[in-house]
Amino acid sequence: MGLVLLLASFSVLPTLAQRPASVACCVKTSASGRIAAFFVADGDYVQRGQLLVKLESRTGSAVYVSAPMAGRIQFVRPTPGGDLVANTQLALIQAPIPATRLTHRH
Repeated sequence: MGLVLLLASFSVLPTLAQRPASVACCVKTSASGRIAAFFVADGDYVQRGQLLVKLESRTGSAVYVSAPMAGRIQFVRPTPGGDLVANTQLALIQAPIPATRLTHRH
C-alpha cells in the first residue's frame, strides 16, 4: 500500500470590497501514475482528509490523494485510466469563508 501524496497551493479569491469570499485549494499529485479510482464525484462536498483518488504508480504501488481542506470539489483531470505525470493538477477545492460580524466599540 502506498502513501498519501499531495501538494496543495492556496489562493484567496477577493470580493469587490476586497474581503475574501472564498478560499480555493489546488490539489496536485506528487507522483506519476494512472488514475485507478475516484472516491468522490465532481461537485461533491468533501471533508479534510477524505480520500479523493487512487493512483497506480508505474511501479505498481497505490498512491492515495486526500483532500487538504473541506469544500466543494471540481475535478480538472476526471478521466479514469488516464496517465498523469508528477505535479499534475487533479482538482480544485473551494470553500466559502464565513461572514463575520463587525463590532464597534463605543
